[in-house]
Amino acid sequence: MRKNYINITEHDTFVYVEIMQDRIDLFDTPEMSKYLHSFLGKFGYPHLIIDMRNVQRLDSAGYGLFITIMNKCKKKGNDAVLVCGHDQMMENVKIAKIDYIFNVFITYEEAEAFILQLTKS
Repeated sequence: MRKNYINITEHDTFVYVEIMQDRIDLFDTPEMSKYLHSFLGKFGYPHLIIDMRNVQRLDSAGYGLFITIMNKCKKKGNDAVLVCGHDQMMENVKIAKIDYIFNVFITYEEAEAFILQLTKS
């Protein structure tokens, strides 16, 4: 995992994290975790959109990383949502029951609308 495999964009009310690699597994997760926690910690774990449209394979270490990040966001009164983008990843998310933990969307636009609605409250 290299930092250029993650694009992070700051918006007024949330941070957008785009995963650019096709897998997140036990081998990639430690470095990805360090990078994401370092960046997000500087911003106090804001509302977050994690875009996994490029991801084809995600193991339990990857899910664990995103759950940890979401919990830190929630402790700050914010939320983290996932964008899956394709049926294969959406099916994997449902099998792992991650959709019980996260709000999961097919498109970025749906996730953004959800986050923007939260910030109006």
